[in-house]
Amino acid sequence: MTNLKYDTLKLDKSLIDEGLRPEFRAILLAVLESTRDHKRIVVEGIETKEQFDALKSFPIIGQGYYFSKPLPPEEMQL
Repeated sequence: MTNLKYDTLKLDKSLIDEGLRPEFRAILLAVLESTRDHKRIVVEGIETKEQFDALKSFPIIGQGYYFSKPLPPEEMQL
């Protein structure tokens, strides 16, 4: 078995397309539990306030149209 090294885990938007279903919540909690060594977890595809509200209590980084449309690097504000 190969020991994979990573610093960021990105979860696909398909997991939240229909809201934060119990199955996704269970997956997210399992991922958070397995990454206790402070790996970054990015959830992409956040498009609505409801999705944002459901996820804001989790220690994740959110991406999606709720925050901004895709921008070229020179237009980003950090």
